[in-house]
Amino acid sequence: MYLKYINQFRAIATLFVVFNHCIHGLQWGASYDNLEMSRFMKIVFSNGAFFFVFIAGFIFQHLLFKFDFRKYLVSRFLLVILPYLIISVPAVVAWTFLYQKSAYGIPHDLYSNPWWYRVGFYYLTGQHMAPLWFIPMIAMFYVLSPLFRLIDRFPIVYLSIPLLMIISYEYPRTWSPWWQFIHFFPVYIIGMCASRYKEFVLDWSYRLRYLLFAMFVGFVAYELLEMRTVQSFFNYMNKFFLSFLIIALLAHYKDRPFRWLTWFAAINFSVFFLHTYANAGLKIIFTGGPAQSLPILGNLFYQIIYFSVVVALCIGVTLLVKKVIGKYSKYVIGAG
Repeated sequence: MYLKYINQFRAIATLFVVFNHCIHGLQWGASYDNLEMSRFMKIVFSNGAFFFVFIAGFIFQHLLFKFDFRKYLVSRFLLVILPYLIISVPAVVAWTFLYQKSAYGIPHDLYSNPWWYRVGFYYLTGQHMAPLWFIPMIAMFYVLSPLFRLIDRFPIVYLSIPLLMIISYEYPRTWSPWWQFIHFFPVYIIGMCASRYKEFVLDWSYRLRYLLFAMFVGFVAYELLEMRTVQSFFNYMNKFFLSFLIIALLAHYKDRPFRWLTWFAAINFSVFFLHTYANAGLKIIFTGGPAQSLPILGNLFYQIIYFSVVVALCIGVTLLVKKVIGKYSKYVIGAG
């Protein structure tokens, strides 16, 4: 059964991820106001992976009535893993043979190893492109899907969600997909629970929408004023409340067309895959390398412009690929 509000939520999640990654494309200078503006935007828009894992758990539980492990794995391979393998080729080649990547999560001795080791490292960790650590991580959820099916057969497990969230606190986000799997494990369970009791969840989330919004704002404000980092557990909590607020509003207004959101949802996975290329391409054009920020002092206006350009480039490439290879595009860039 098609859930329009979840499909639209995926589109919103993708826009959050792209917006957040575009922040790093501009230079934010040393002024306090500019730095605080960039921190505020990172706090609001970072950790979009929470949305994606929540959605993955929600959809998995929703479709359990027709679950077949073999067919499920084949489907996930063709629609998620295969596009990941194909679309990663230029980035993996670039970081293996043309550039040496120096970033958090890249072992200091990586480039002293043979080329095949570097290729394997990038594919297994997703470190070759900013958002692609998500694919090796979500693949673990696919492989363990029988476990999650078993959990749903004993819904009393859902009562342990508050305790499970402690896992996310004890295992904060890092570069490792395996560690990320542990961090986001409770989020997947939360999504499953929200799906199993969707009528109750949507009803009460809408009734409590102002409280959910207040909790979201409260956690954003606390992280902005009291923390010097982003993606802390407080960020995790603001995305927790925002997830329920978004699905409640989308479900409540499901009869309104929101055509642009529904249209974008059909290609959102492609934009997710391609936006790092668009980001890097613009950096190469204006700075000569993929790691330098554009020579533009960041502010909210330029951030929106830059974000819009990146999204437009991704949409343009997506439509072009779909025009050329048609229905097979979903196996290449994730958009059918």
